[in-house]
Amino acid sequence: MKMVFAHDHYFIHHDEKVYSPGKLPYSAFARYFHHFNEIIVLSRYKSDSSFSPHWTLASGDGMVFKKIENHSSLKSVLLPSRKNVIAIKEALRGCDGVVIRLPSETGLITAKLARQMNIPYVVEVVACPWDAMVGYGSLKGLLYAPVLTWRVKQAIKKSLGCYLCDRQFFAKTLSQQTSCSVCF
Repeated sequence: MKMVFAHDHYFIHHDEKVYSPGKLPYSAFARYFHHFNEIIVLSRYKSDSSFSPHWTLASGDGMVFKKIENHSSLKSVLLPSRKNVIAIKEALRGCDGVVIRLPSETGLITAKLARQMNIPYVVEVVACPWDAMVGYGSLKGLLYAPVLTWRVKQAIKKSLGCYLCDRQFFAKTLSQQTSCSVCF
């Protein structure tokens, strides 16, 4: 069985291997291999000729990485690139399920296309979209925060289910009664 994983994480392509500078090493995908034998990862990318010892290996058996161009501009939010839409549709063809990690423009576009293609998807929420946008400290981020929050809520409502990846953050948010605007 084949699964698609969509997120805006930057993976680094170096010497025919793929690395994560953050929290998505190969082991992070292990839970999906209980149900799927192939995972297609749709994400942003960087090519780097130098190597950092801080990167963790993300590529491995059963993993396929598809490079998606950056969606993080107003133009690409309003009009996603045709090249990216074609690449996402190609990855979705023949897949059995999709995991969308939000907030993420790649994830939101993938969720929309999965719905259009009648492919079931689940959502992993890794951060509050409002906080993510306001945290940039820019006027654009402040103006986009309610829009992104609404878009993430819609993707969650239309999904088969939602998993909160950082339960400590959400528990702390709830205990302070400054509720995250997405799930609560």
